[in-house]
Amino acid sequence: MASLLYKQSVEIDMTNGIIATAYDIGEDALRHMRAQSVRNVKETNGRISFEQRMRDAGDE
Repeated sequence: MASLLYKQSVEIDMTNGIIATAYDIGEDALRHMRAQSVRNVKETNGRISFEQRMRDAGDE
């Protein structure tokens, strides 16, 4: 399990690096996104899909 979590953390860090390089997001927007992500995970018990997140982003 620890090995899988490590590999997932590496992938997430790579994705974060790509996104950070591609977009200039302000700290206020980043805080808002983090708060939204925390709410999403709590509401779905961690079972939110990428497709659902994309649909929700289109509504904003």
